[in-house]
Amino acid sequence: IYTPKSFVISYNGPRIISVNMTADDPVLVRAGAQLDFSYSVEFVPTTDEYSDRFVRYLDNDFFQHQIHWFSILNAFMMVLLLCGVVAVILVRTLKR
Repeated sequence: IYTPKSFVISYNGPRIISVNMTADDPVLVRAGAQLDFSYSVEFVPTTDEYSDRFVRYLDNDFFQHQIHWFSILNAFMMVLLLCGVVAVILVRTLKR
């Protein structure tokens, strides 16, 4: 478990523009052990405007655009399973 956490808060005037949290030095959890949690906060002024605060999430470097084939296959199999269930219900209902 990550017990120490560091927050970096970027602000422009009275408005918060971004908050980054990092966790370092994981601690092994043992039964009955006492864990000491700590955090640090650093306020950093920025020149980014409040209206542009979401631009960083649209950046191509923020997301690694990888195709998650297993998730696509899983969703496809769920669709097939649910269509099968609906088909069985309809066939049993229409036979009567």
